[in-house]
Amino acid sequence: MSSNCRPTGEAEPPLGSIGEYEARRCAICGAKYPSFGFGPPMTRPGLTIWACFAHWKDVERQLTGWRQAGGNPDVWGTLL
Repeated sequence: MSSNCRPTGEAEPPLGSIGEYEARRCAICGAKYPSFGFGPPMTRPGLTIWACFAHWKDVERQLTGWRQAGGNPDVWGTLL
């Protein structure tokens, strides 16, 4: 077994680690290393939605459109 392999059953890397960074993907196309992250107050607390440069406006538009249409800022939608 190489030194880069983790034994099965081992816990995932903690948030803020290189593993968490490597796991980020664009919410639309799945591209690695997205440049833009959207978090609270646009999403639920503890949730960050990532977007690449090509799709950040699309994600922002969806999030802001939902927030404006929702009326009550204390109620969260199912997509977020």
